[in-house]
Amino acid sequence: MIMEGVCYKVNQGRDQPYQCDSPFIQKTNAQVQKWLSLTAIINILVSGKVGQMSDTHGRKPVILFIIACDLVGFIVILVVLTPRYFSARLLFLGGSIQSMGGSIFVLMGVSDSYIVDVVVKQHRMQAMGKLVAFMTFGMGLGPLSASIANLSPRYTLLVSVLLRVFALALVVLFLPESRSAKLRAKARRRLSRERRMSDEQIQHTFSVSGIVNLLGLNQLIDSLKSIKLLWISRHPDRLDYIDRTYLVVALLCEIGMQTMGVIANTTAGFLMIAPFMAFASLGTPTLHSALIKYSPSSAKNGEFFGALALFTNIIILQSIQS
Repeated sequence: MIMEGVCYKVNQGRDQPYQCDSPFIQKTNAQVQKWLSLTAIINILVSGKVGQMSDTHGRKPVILFIIACDLVGFIVILVVLTPRYFSARLLFLGGSIQSMGGSIFVLMGVSDSYIVDVVVKQHRMQAMGKLVAFMTFGMGLGPLSASIANLSPRYTLLVSVLLRVFALALVVLFLPESRSAKLRAKARRRLSRERRMSDEQIQHTFSVSGIVNLLGLNQLIDSLKSIKLLWISRHPDRLDYIDRTYLVVALLCEIGMQTMGVIANTTAGFLMIAPFMAFASLGTPTLHSALIKYSPSSAKNGEFFGALALFTNIIILQSIQS
């Protein structure tokens, strides 16, 4: 659809039939998609902050914020990808609005925080596994349904918008808040103290503190410092045997899945990837459950999972640009 929009924009006002295979149009299309991929930087900048907000303002408002950003961004993209309204700047705006929510990984992190709030420790890994299973099922069901229905890309986007509206309504009407008002107030007081201490350290480090505030570096540093929560150095608390076994099995299956994908040259060969994929999916809930058990601060679960999402978004940005 981006290609159609670029082609329409370049050929607009010309009498001859559209030529969409010219090198100039191909190059322009690649440039537009490259700039759109850079919105992943916004994902990195907001991941820790959104996770932190779920600690201070509650899980439900943050989940609503993430879905709303995704919905508004999708609506903008749907309109912009109409050839006559196509604009690379507005397309970038739509992608930026989507990225303000922090991506699917931040949503998964806040969802894991919700599970930690309401599920006892013994059943958390099972609950997180179900969350990953339903997410994977939905990611497979969507493309499969679109291919069976034989919808055009535009109608597929429209259905995606409607499903996001439905998800937003479900959260508003039926999802209760999992974090108590007392814990939210306590988290806000703690954050206020930490922010004052951080500002003092920044002003001590930089001789001209006004430059830091002017450039917004204090907010940037504040949004990235959540990643220090991932540094867990509690040596007496080792991974138990079950966690270690699951992680090793998931890692081996991930390697097997990638290997099968490289060497498979038939449909049957690709289908053999499915068992490896199923066991590899054990890795995410096991890792999250294990890390949260050894997290140094249980009051920062949202910020902790936000830091995990921040790290994931950094890796994804590197893979896109490489």
